[in-house]
Amino acid sequence: MPHYLPPQIEQNQVIIHNNHGGLVDQFLAQSREWEYQGKTIKISGLCASACTLYLHNEKTCIENGTTKFGFHAARIAWGESNHPIIGPIDQNSTRIMMNYYPPGIRDWILRKGGLGLNMIFLTGKELLNLVPRCVNAFHKRHLSN
Repeated sequence: MPHYLPPQIEQNQVIIHNNHGGLVDQFLAQSREWEYQGKTIKISGLCASACTLYLHNEKTCIENGTTKFGFHAARIAWGESNHPIIGPIDQNSTRIMMNYYPPGIRDWILRKGGLGLNMIFLTGKELLNLVPRCVNAFHKRHLSN
């Protein structure tokens, strides 16, 4: 069983629901591809770990008020993909993630103490101040606040 649900890809949009993340390099590559293709990324439910890298795309929006993003430091993983062994923090991948996030998201993470072993969650009003709802997604981006 994968650690995440695969996205639903339609013509001009990608719908992501309850994605628990995965390998940073794979999510970075996918994020860049969708951004290059001009796809809107609609997120609902939980978007955790490497899934949060989709916030880089200016056309990322949240579907509803119950969406939440979970952030933590990247970890070194090895072993079989269905039974990975999770090791210590991967400083390089964590730095890449932080640099990839929009300024408003980076600032929020830093105010929460940075990326560490424990998950920190962006929800509610804080989330709505940083990521637009899909219905209003392209009126104004708030990620630089």
